[in-house]
Amino acid sequence: MTASRHIRSFRATTALLCLALLPFAGCGSTEVSQLAGPENVRCLADITGVPTSVPATASQATAVIVTERECAWTATSNSSWLTVTPGEGQGETTVTVSVAANSTSSSRSGTVTVNGVRVTVTQAAGSSQQPPPPSLSFDGTVSNLFGVCPVLTFTVAGRQVVTDVNTRFTGGNCGSVRNGRSVEIEGEPLSGTVVRATRVRM
Repeated sequence: MTASRHIRSFRATTALLCLALLPFAGCGSTEVSQLAGPENVRCLADITGVPTSVPATASQATAVIVTERECAWTATSNSSWLTVTPGEGQGETTVTVSVAANSTSSSRSGTVTVNGVRVTVTQAAGSSQQPPPPSLSFDGTVSNLFGVCPVLTFTVAGRQVVTDVNTRFTGGNCGSVRNGRSVEIEGEPLSGTVVRATRVRM
């Protein structure tokens, strides 16, 4: 066999080996193939259901984070009165958007951001002056009295009455309050049947 035939035979054998080993290593090349990860576009996230206009009162809304199952997301707000919970997660899920009451006389805007997607929420102006609390007036006989002046708790006409340093007593003083005594109460409701007395008349 001539030298040229030896060379051709060697090249043919080498080519066959390269074809057999191609899935495992490159032949005659320094390029290495890498597995491609998820495309960036698949991990974009969106948020739906966020109200863009809300009243001055406190409120909540349920929004939906929309993204692929394997994609992580982060939800943030640029305003303390506007919050999103939870603030991070993975895949499609629901979140709660909470808006605090606006006690100022100006409207305000905040932004919710989820993986770069922004939604602006505008809240209506409130009032810098809070309305006066509702008042109650009733009378009856004192019972279930306990406490130490000026902080007393007692029952009148089925309501639990509490007094404090701001309560005014007329026709007597704090020490004049006793079980079985008739009194007139002026005050403001705290919760249920509990009333904070602003005035106790005896």
